[in-house]
Amino acid sequence: MSPIRDELDLFPSAPSKQGEPRWVIHDPIRNKFYEIEWRVFEVLRRWHYGSDHHIATAVNRETSLNIDNDFIENVRNYLSSHQLLRADNKESTKLFLENIKKAKKSWLVWLLHHYLFFRVPLIKPDHFLNKTFPYVKFLFSPTILWSICITGLLGIFLLSRQWDIFFHHFVDLFSVKGILFFLIALVISKVLHEFGHAYAAKYYGCRVPIMGVAFLVMWPMLYTDTNESWKLKHRRQRFNIASAGLAVELSLAAIATLLWTLLPPGNIRDMAFVIATVTWISSLFINCNPFMRFDGYYLLSDISGIPNLHERSFNVAKWWLRETLFDLGEPAPEVFSNRTQTILIAFAFSVWVYRAIVFIGIAILVYYFFVKILGIILFAIEIVWFIGMPITKELFEWWKRKSSIIGNTRTWYSLGALSILLMLCFLPLTSKISSYALIESSAYNSVYSDVPGKLEKLFVEKGSTVKVGQVIARLRNHKYNYQLDQINNEIGLQLKLRNLTSVDTRLRQESSMIIARLSKLKSEKKSIEERIRKLTIVSPIEGKISEINKELTIGQWLGVGEKFASIKKDGQAQITSYVSEENIFRLKRNGTCRFYYKGGILPPLDCKVTNMARASEQIMDKPILSSSAGGEITLEPNNLNLVTPRDAIYKITARTINPKIKLEQSQLGTLNLQIENKSLAGSFWRWTTATILRESGF
Repeated sequence: MSPIRDELDLFPSAPSKQGEPRWVIHDPIRNKFYEIEWRVFEVLRRWHYGSDHHIATAVNRETSLNIDNDFIENVRNYLSSHQLLRADNKESTKLFLENIKKAKKSWLVWLLHHYLFFRVPLIKPDHFLNKTFPYVKFLFSPTILWSICITGLLGIFLLSRQWDIFFHHFVDLFSVKGILFFLIALVISKVLHEFGHAYAAKYYGCRVPIMGVAFLVMWPMLYTDTNESWKLKHRRQRFNIASAGLAVELSLAAIATLLWTLLPPGNIRDMAFVIATVTWISSLFINCNPFMRFDGYYLLSDISGIPNLHERSFNVAKWWLRETLFDLGEPAPEVFSNRTQTILIAFAFSVWVYRAIVFIGIAILVYYFFVKILGIILFAIEIVWFIGMPITKELFEWWKRKSSIIGNTRTWYSLGALSILLMLCFLPLTSKISSYALIESSAYNSVYSDVPGKLEKLFVEKGSTVKVGQVIARLRNHKYNYQLDQINNEIGLQLKLRNLTSVDTRLRQESSMIIARLSKLKSEKKSIEERIRKLTIVSPIEGKISEINKELTIGQWLGVGEKFASIKKDGQAQITSYVSEENIFRLKRNGTCRFYYKGGILPPLDCKVTNMARASEQIMDKPILSSSAGGEITLEPNNLNLVTPRDAIYKITARTINPKIKLEQSQLGTLNLQIENKSLAGSFWRWTTATILRESGF
């Protein structure tokens, strides 16, 4: 048996949660620590006996333990895999070289791994910490702790009285000064965070060899090497070191919060605000997170007394999954109480779900951050490395056990459950959609302004009878007349230039540009003339004026969508609504629907879809259904200064089935529409193909 390396150190460590003694092996060359249990410690004490049989016999005779040769073999493999044995004979040297060969990666794997995560050591702070520790030692006193607690409570109390001001202060972050303050606050808080860990380690006599920056998918994160905390005999001391950075940030947040409530407006108060928000959010939502290897993970590991919590919980969860699906009858990788085992399984699944969401989010961010072709490659790398590889490794474990899995009764149950789930995914589901709608007489139209202008004259009043095309009102907008004059002058100039191309060689070379410019100007002229035409408001139907906007006054400036009047004829009620591009193709032509009055003032009406637009609406003819009037459709100005829907919408109309309904005026409500059945798998496939087609353009 190869002897243990002479330079290794052995320290007593904190006992396990069950009270079992533990020790730590320290490899000073690599500054790595390995925690071992009592059985391994007793084996190492007798390692010089030279054989598995002699060591096992001595341990069983001299202690209350009961171990066998297989356990000694496992210990030897563990020591060898971590290079803790001396390579002083042919066999051990061969094993040592094999371990090095396994650890050696190809340049491609090395590049991928170091793109996803790598560390850059920056400073060796131990000497600096030794020199400065006497000046900061007072910060570890109970007096400082209570002072910070009181400061935090007072700051939160005063903040609660100014919460609206504090909340609205967030708007200032979206400025150049706000971003600069945010970066400064982030750097300050993270540097102090790491020095909190370092000084806490120094407080308990540990060496801090390295401080640096780690990059997770190119995102920088400071780190401090506090591995020597494993030498400490008390778990509480390790907990204090792990929580010191969090304590520093919370202290900084408490002080900054109180300062913000007391300081007058200015840059110092703005900086206090940014530091408070950055440190509160960073501390509570990032550092306390146990699902990634941040402070929260190490704190939870120390509290639970389960080192290497992620890997051990993963092993238990994977074992539970195999047993649940296949009932293999394998022993658990570790023995825990039923309650602890359940918690570890739930924790492992929570970590997997959380990491999947985070890594997919990071991959999408990288995809949009880089050039498209590089973004696709990096996106694929992250998905494969972080999500695909762990799943593939577990599938390989299943493949190793294929002889036990195939033919197992539980396997058939699992396959049956999987088949049912797949059937549900492909099963078309009945669904409905609701949209904001307007009900009015079938020969009922509300007349709105399509362009802005000043009201010059109103030609009708309530009760007036109008014919199709009869003028209702006239607007004036001098801006359009000015634009028309400008374009006419420009068109005249371009026509002269075009005529000169036959005699001017230089202009002849630019003839294609002149023709293109002339075509564009004519198109713009047509658009302006159309807007001028719309300044004259005419009746779209024959009927009676049932309603006049009483708020209109001569000389008043009116915007787009301003209502003038309502015109109606008796007949079936007509319902107008708008649906999204996704749903228009799933609506059933001539399908049934139901209209619900807003506020439930009248009973609902059964109706039938009569028309569905084939093209999206460029200008809403029912602006009362827009978000500015309480609807769901967001409008925004386009390059022609017209208000158009922000997203693609399609107009649908429906008529009530009951022909005897009479309406004195239009009413708002909700239209419930039946849409074609769609399966989850079909929806996912359509979304996937649409995304690929949308992003396939380079």
